[in-house]
Amino acid sequence: MEKKLKLSEEAALRLYQTAAPEFKEMLEETFGKEFFSQKITDRINNYDDVCNMLGVSADDEDMVIEIEGFNQQDNNLMIALAKKIRIAKVYNQGWLPKVGENRYYPYFCVVAGSGLSFHRTNYDSSHAWTSSASRLCFKTDELADDAGKKFIDIDNDLIELK
Repeated sequence: MEKKLKLSEEAALRLYQTAAPEFKEMLEETFGKEFFSQKITDRINNYDDVCNMLGVSADDEDMVIEIEGFNQQDNNLMIALAKKIRIAKVYNQGWLPKVGENRYYPYFCVVAGSGLSFHRTNYDSSHAWTSSASRLCFKTDELADDAGKKFIDIDNDLIELK
């Protein structure tokens, strides 16, 4: 008896990243090889896309972090950090930098009266400063640039410029 499996595009992309070669071949036959070669920057337009790629909810209520002594402002900061980690995870598709390997990150300027403004990207190699920590950095300048421009609202929440 033959059974059919229904698989969303988001789920297929998620599975493809870590699939065995035989399963990758099956996914390519079903969705087309070009579907999996599409650049991540073309597939991600907003935070909902990031969450769909991870198979998680985009609702902030699902990310409430209850730590004794935290107020709502502290919780909002932790939610913004969790979102940044999710964004980097999806953009990097499993990549984490090794010592000595370049890592890129968005670089912002504060504009008086209007908050945060994307400025450019920067990189670091063997050091992990707060701006270039492994879970918040990107594999390439292009990825950091794209994420910096598309998710400036989340960076604004992270540094609390309102």
